[in-house]
Order: sequence, then C-alpha cells, then structure tokens
Amino acid sequence: RVIEPKRRKLAEASSQLKEKQDSLQEARDKLQEVTERMENLKKQYDEKLRMKEELRKSSELTQLRLERAGKLLSGLAGEKIRWEESAGILETNLGFLVGDCLVASAFCSYMGPFLSDYRENLVNKVWLPEVRKLFIPCNPEFTVSGFLAKATDVRDWNIKGLPSDNFSTENGIIVTRGLRWPLMVDPQCQAIKWIKNMEKGKLKTIDLQQYDFLRTLENSIQFGTPVLLQNVQETLDPSLAPILDKAVIKQGGRLLIKLGDKEVDYNPDFKFYITTRL
Repeated sequence: RVIEPKRRKLAEASSQLKEKQDSLQEARDKLQEVTERMENLKKQYDEKLRMKEELRKSSELTQLRLERAGKLLSGLAGEKIRWEESAGILETNLGFLVGDCLVASAFCSYMGPFLSDYRENLVNKVWLPEVRKLFIPCNPEFTVSGFLAKATDVRDWNIKGLPSDNFSTENGIIVTRGLRWPLMVDPQCQAIKWIKNMEKGKLKTIDLQQYDFLRTLENSIQFGTPVLLQNVQETLDPSLAPILDKAVIKQGGRLLIKLGDKEVDYNPDFKFYITTRL
C-alpha cells in the first residue's frame, strides 16, 4: 500500500527525466548546429574581408597606373609634334641622299691628309657647286659631320679624349668610317689617348721596334682585337703590306690573310690604327 504509490511516482519522475533529457539533447544538437553555422559564417566573413582588402589594394594600384598612363600620354602628345617634324626632315633628306652620299664618300676617301681650310674650300666651293651644276640632288645645308656622325657619337668621342673642334670631328669620322686603316699624325698624342679610351680593355699596342710585334699582330687578327701601331717612321715593315691593303682571301669558307711567311685566319672584327709623330 505504501510502496506502490512510490513506484508510480518514481515511474512518473523517470518519464519526466527522460523527456527533459531528450529536450536537453535536442537543445544541445540545435546549439551545435547554430555554433557550426556561426563558425562557417565567420570564415565567410573573414574571406570577404580579405577579398575586400585585395580589391582595395588592386584599386589603388590601378588608379596609380591610370595616373602614370595619363602623364605618359600627356608627355607623348608633345613628342608627337617632334616626331612629325623629324619624319618630315627625314623624308626631305631622303631626296638629297644621292648627292650627300657622293660628297661624303669622296670626303672619306680623299680628305684625310688635308687641313681644315682646304677641306672646307674643296667641299663648299668645288664639289657641292659641281654636284648642283649636274642637277644631282644634294642638301643645301650639307655638312660632313652632320651627315656621317650622330651627335651622341661625337659627344662620346669628346668624352673619350677627341678634341671638340670640327676638324677633329671630321678626323674621327674618317677613322671610324673609312674603309682603309687610318694613319694619324699625332705630335701631341691626342689620337693615342682617344683610341685607347675608345677601345679600352681590348687594345693591343705595338711598336715596330718590338721583336714580337708580328706575333701580337697575328693573335689580334685571329681573335678580332684592335691593334695600335704607334710611332711609325717614314717607312713601314713590308710584312704589313697585306694588312694595309686588306688583302683578305676566302678559302673553303675561311677568311685568310698573309702575314710574313704564313697565312693566318682573319677575324672581321679586327681593327688596325697607326700613329706617327712626324
């Protein structure tokens, strides 16, 4: 009579406990689900923040590039006028090319031994009038230095020791553009200084008084390095004649030149400079 009611109460309490435990587990499951969703949303939020920062940096970089491009276009707008003027000058000079080349090639071939006054007189008072008389198109403002040398090259020559006067510039043109090896009368050693600076690090210097000058010359011819023969007198060693004449022969795909009593391979990069103080 006493135990049975208590058993019923225990069964009811156990049933209620199970219901509460089920409700608690359900709440826990929901909480876990919400927590996982929050973690996922937080990750998405962090990813969006990272993308926002990347887009901000990309926007700033693009804006900077646009500003630079605008400045460049603004600068090139001014260059367009200069380019059009240069193109017009080049087109005009193209029509004078035949006469200009004729006078310039004659200058390089024949004017080396003469002084500045004679060169100027012969070019301006003899050759150019004769060219125009024959109706060969020629630039009315023709100058040898303007036609055969760039201003940048002349400036570089001056930096390396060539005097800046027009006569020296013409000599530099003859030395660098002439087909024959140059002989430079150089009492003040200005040409030697210029050549050494121009061929710095590669130039071999020889003298006819040296016992092994032919060996040095032979190696330079084969490997294409420049040679400076200095302090020559009124006569030269006969063994140099093939070099001075550029008597190069082609044999079986090889370029050969006779030096002394043998033939050696000839490198087209070889350069030969001669100076004298006489």
